[in-house]
Amino acid sequence: MLEWSRDRPGMKIWLDWKNAEPGNVRAALSELDALDREFAIKRRLLVETDQEAVSPVLGAISKAGFVHGYYLPLERIQEATRKGPAAADALASELKQTVLNGQFDAITYDADLQAFVSAKLDAFLTRHGIRRYSWNTSINVGDADTDPAMVAAMIRERRLEALLVKFPSDFWM
Repeated sequence: MLEWSRDRPGMKIWLDWKNAEPGNVRAALSELDALDREFAIKRRLLVETDQEAVSPVLGAISKAGFVHGYYLPLERIQEATRKGPAAADALASELKQTVLNGQFDAITYDADLQAFVSAKLDAFLTRHGIRRYSWNTSINVGDADTDPAMVAAMIRERRLEALLVKFPSDFWM
């Protein structure tokens, strides 16, 4: 995929790192640096770690020059939202601290959380220069009914660096 996308410098890469932990950060960064030397991925790569991967050691990802994204916890946010404004505010405060303490460059989130992000995190993200990445797998850019202008407007309005959608390619399964 990296070879295939070499001549597509505008194509972003979303690396969903499932087992990020202090003990494997150094080896992973070594591999990412090697891949960057060969494929120039650093400027277009998002390294997303899950909501439990918040060790200060993981700050090395950002320090190495890679964009490190914190995965917002979908179920916890949905539950807090159902409980009401006080619970949503408390969780938003906790998430803000997590992002700052973890030295994250970005947040990543399911498009279903957009209302929460807009209402509870927007000012914080803007003030701290935290990037936003989202996904909406109900959007298929290979579908003739998908309006590219609508997708572009969604990205612009939500101030997203990238929106992960279904994208037919040589690797489509």
